[in-house]
Amino acid sequence: MGKLRIVGKASTLMYYETADEQEEMLWTEDDSEQIDKARQAFQKYFMKGWIAYAIAKDNIKKQVFSFDPEYKEIVLLPIASGG
Repeated sequence: MGKLRIVGKASTLMYYETADEQEEMLWTEDDSEQIDKARQAFQKYFMKGWIAYAIAKDNIKKQVFSFDPEYKEIVLLPIASGG
């Protein structure tokens, strides 16, 4: 089973605020509809400039630039504004 977490959906998130608002999407390897919904959500936020990292099956975290349903978890984070 895979999970996509969209963290910090508030567009006014500043560096000192916590990213408590989040949405989660789950998929199983045999459900193409769930995978497509998660892929579309990933692409929507990634194209807006959000940063993505994944946790692979061996628990290694790495920045990713595309959706892969083989990942155990993918996390999308907005770029924080501030100065």
